[in-house]
Amino acid sequence: MGIFDIFKGKNNKKEEAVYEKQPPNYWEEYSYMQIVPKAKEQRVLDAGFSERLSQIEGVTVKELEKPIVDTTGKIVLDYAGEEFEVGFYWGDFKFFPVYQRQNQFFSEAQMKALAEAEFCLFMFMKFKGDSKTAYQLQLKIAVAMIPGFLGLVDESAEKLLCYDWVKMAAESKVLPSVISLFSIQAVYDEKTGEVWLHTHGLARCGVTELEILQTDREHYNEHSYVINTLADRLLSNDIKDNTAYIGRFTNGDPIVTVLVSWTEGLHEYKNLKFGGADDRKEEHNGDTSLIFFYRSEEDEKNHHLVKVSELKDIWGDNPLFFISDEETERMSQLARERFEYLKMHEGKKDWHILIKVGLKVGTDEVDREHIWFELKGFEGDSFRAELTQEPFADLGMHEGDEGVYTVEDVTDWVVYTPKAAITPETAYLLRITL
Repeated sequence: MGIFDIFKGKNNKKEEAVYEKQPPNYWEEYSYMQIVPKAKEQRVLDAGFSERLSQIEGVTVKELEKPIVDTTGKIVLDYAGEEFEVGFYWGDFKFFPVYQRQNQFFSEAQMKALAEAEFCLFMFMKFKGDSKTAYQLQLKIAVAMIPGFLGLVDESAEKLLCYDWVKMAAESKVLPSVISLFSIQAVYDEKTGEVWLHTHGLARCGVTELEILQTDREHYNEHSYVINTLADRLLSNDIKDNTAYIGRFTNGDPIVTVLVSWTEGLHEYKNLKFGGADDRKEEHNGDTSLIFFYRSEEDEKNHHLVKVSELKDIWGDNPLFFISDEETERMSQLARERFEYLKMHEGKKDWHILIKVGLKVGTDEVDREHIWFELKGFEGDSFRAELTQEPFADLGMHEGDEGVYTVEDVTDWVVYTPKAAITPETAYLLRITL
């Protein structure tokens, strides 16, 4: 090779962009929340706060300093085998339009009061140990600080939470779900239909945030299930080498995902409408990963990344996503814990109650088929229900058959009302007249 060939080669060499991972922001390093009191309350914690805090089951308060003007208060406590330090201070509250699009229920009067609120109590702490346990502890502290508050902004997850949901979750013997700890946001372009899905809230749990680039209006809701499933796996420490087998496509092919840091993954995309380097100057530039797929062992061996947008033809109508054993058991425990709420609304006009029951397959106590029944009525501590589908296994019963069961058989339930479908996760709605 001559000198001119070397010079020519240098001139034609394509320079590839270099993306750098940034340190975590404060809402990623700590779990930040804003407790919004009712409008007429003053910027002061009442005298009963210390007692309510010490009465939280399992909490041992070691140190407590209340904030005064322009200072930060501090709580040091032991809980679930960990020592937590909680900071809190009064500050100005700003109501963002995104709060209007929250999934939890707020009346028009409550939303108006939130929009007019001028201050709030900021609370922050680092998660330690199990993230769901730490999250529930923070909810317990919020309820103890300002009982009956107007709303709770989970700043780290960019969620607005209503008091009834927070109080019910704080008092539960069952830990909150993984999906309670984070939110999925969809940034959408009207012209191209391109959607960028990304999470907020996972970083405080010590795991990567998750993203899917270049999805679309037709598929982004289904793609959210990919994110939910992976978040469950991440918090269960069930992902090896950033790769996970999380389900099956409709055609039976395995769904195998691989997580790639955004600093590497962006090089796989061209002409991004959302999620490119320009969208990462202030946020989404820390510990966040893009989701890709492996379609074969050869793909995995060669680290051949398949974009989510490339799988439209095989996605199908109803892919199967695997739920961890831990989450399955948690859901069953929550359904049983809140089963009593169903009795409050038995026989209500235009309400239909479906109950999932775990029926033994043969003589095996462990092997059960979980199948849906429609509630027909309560009989003391038991309930009568009608089978709504044909079982897969030979259970000696068929669709339309009735049986009597107990709460110990229950693994899930849903209440269909004219205005909402209510599950154990949203049972606080059964306290509200719908």
